[in-house]
Amino acid sequence: MTGPNLSQTEHSFVSATSYRARGKLTGNGRTCDDGGREFTGSGVGRGTALDGDRDGTGGDRDRRRRCGPGHRPAPVHHRSGSSGAAGTGARGGGDVRESPARAKRTGGRRTANSDQGVLSVPAVPAVRFDAIGTTIGVHATDPSALHEAVCTARDWLERLDAAASRFRADSELAVINARSARVPVALVLSPLLGQVLQASLDAAALTGGLVDPTVGAALLRAGYDDDMTTVKDRAAWTVPGDPVPAPGWRQVNYTPDVRLLVMPAGTVLDFGSSAKAYAADRIAALLGEALPGGFLVDLGGDIAVAGTPPEAGWQIGVGHGGGRDDQVITIRDQAIATSSTRDRAWASGSGTAHHIIDPRTGAPAQRVWAEVTCLGATALEANAASTAAIVLGADAPSWLRAHGIDASLHGMDGSTVRTGNWPAPHNPALAL
Repeated sequence: MTGPNLSQTEHSFVSATSYRARGKLTGNGRTCDDGGREFTGSGVGRGTALDGDRDGTGGDRDRRRRCGPGHRPAPVHHRSGSSGAAGTGARGGGDVRESPARAKRTGGRRTANSDQGVLSVPAVPAVRFDAIGTTIGVHATDPSALHEAVCTARDWLERLDAAASRFRADSELAVINARSARVPVALVLSPLLGQVLQASLDAAALTGGLVDPTVGAALLRAGYDDDMTTVKDRAAWTVPGDPVPAPGWRQVNYTPDVRLLVMPAGTVLDFGSSAKAYAADRIAALLGEALPGGFLVDLGGDIAVAGTPPEAGWQIGVGHGGGRDDQVITIRDQAIATSSTRDRAWASGSGTAHHIIDPRTGAPAQRVWAEVTCLGATALEANAASTAAIVLGADAPSWLRAHGIDASLHGMDGSTVRTGNWPAPHNPALAL
């Protein structure tokens, strides 16, 4: 039994304008109304969120136990940015704009350990905590909603880690990979892992396979076989043999209605390029549906928003490493994501390796770009575009322009290329 022929499904990136006008969830070529209790495809966006027992996991009950009267989230970190006026316009009715220089003089601070950070407007509380190997930031315009928002995010990410971590021997994905590396598999997935898998297939379809969940074996070969701290700390990795192309996402047959996964032997899955962005979308959607105010969810640089934004919008600092923001832009209802070949990089016998695999070769993508930051209707789309751009190297700008994607690409040589309506920086940001 095999799943739908996803290669025949139409996929395209959604501009912020058309996304807002349509008001639908998108995924696998199908849509459903935002208000529906069911969704198809990846369900990315700001519609029905994974909550409670809709997924059969008892998630709401577990969250209430952890977030009861005796539980308090991690300490709140109040970060101040600017409420400056609009600057350079961009796609989607001018909702994306560069913040004026005075934004940098009012003490903005990063709230994520990533290549971009959130500069929240004054009086918008935020909490930072570590999860799934990165730093998480939850911002809420209504202070009374922050505690519940953080608990919701923590619970969701705990379940994601148990389902989709490649580094936990007891995770659902690790158990599947241990089998599929040796023999063909046909099995039913949990609701959450099924949604993460579908999101990864949607990202693959959007990018024509440039972002591919079947690069797991190639990552292991390149040396990414443990958490990044361990990988970076050890002596140079000796790469075994020559790289081989990934099996390819079309080898993954998944039937969402019954959550049946069928794969040939030798297929090892990795959702690192999509699961974090998908989680940002889902958590933001859940918070916007269940709690008052506006929310920004930052999962290590994959940023999604929901609800009513601050009056001046959400301030996003885009940096190129070294703890420095080179530009500050403002978003209201779009998502933004950065992919980097600098952060998750380590020494290997063949030079510096990193975590973004070119599925066409099975080796880490050539390091043409140090960072690529993209805007999208969802974090999943933005991340798919930024990851694909890293893989494409010198061909990335033309590909991004052809798909109508606003992006900033920072080269290893220090050059910067912008596509679409990404605003040019009038003044570099101060070190934050």
